Amino acid sequence: MKVYNADSIRNIAVVGHGGDGKTTLVEAMLFNAGATERRGRVEDGNTTTDYDPEETKRHISLTTALAPIEWKNTKLNLIDAPGFFDFVGETTQAYYMADAALVLVNAFSGVGVGAEKAFQYCKTPMAILVNQIDKEHASFDKTVEQLREKLGAGVAPLQYPILEGESFKGYVDIIENKAYAFDGEKLKPIDMPAAVADEVESIREQVIEDAATNDEDLMMLFLD
Repeated sequence: MKVYNADSIRNIAVVGHGGDGKTTLVEAMLFNAGATERRGRVEDGNTTTDYDPEETKRHISLTTALAPIEWKNTKLNLIDAPGFFDFVGETTQAYYMADAALVLVNAFSGVGVGAEKAFQYCKTPMAILVNQIDKEHASFDKTVEQLREKLGAGVAPLQYPILEGESFKGYVDIIENKAYAFDGEKLKPIDMPAAVADEVESIREQVIEDAATNDEDLMMLFLD
């Protein structure tokens, strides 16, 4: 068994409203990291973290489950927590176990009550993932605006989706200012799509400004 130093271990609570895709995301991360050989489905009752017979029967998470992966020489302990309030005790313990939280928000239904509770309970560093953006009537931009209304104007995407209709074709890395398209299981660099260029530039300026306001040296560079 590989031994990890403490600074190479991250415990991440995956939280949010029930049905927003937490277990599916964890399953995809396990598969992409090579921890599993097949990607399970909640609908089929064969995911790694929903292993209890009642979970496989009901197709929802009832208990908190741990799933470790290795990514770039760092061990990530993914803590998949239930999203329904009947099991809030299980979810609460995930926060105590975690160094950080990943909050899922559904781009179709917006910021659910489970996500709002996660914002209240979480006392650790937090990132937000806008999920299911390829559903009919889903809106990434409206969801981000809703997040800003609830959490403040400092909320800014670090990745911006590239969509063709309802098809999720790729994304723009805001920090790198580069666009990528999905090519099967891989990514390939592409030119910045004209349809998202203006929005990406606006978001990038906001990210730089937000970073500058939290550091005096960066603020001087920003003003210069």
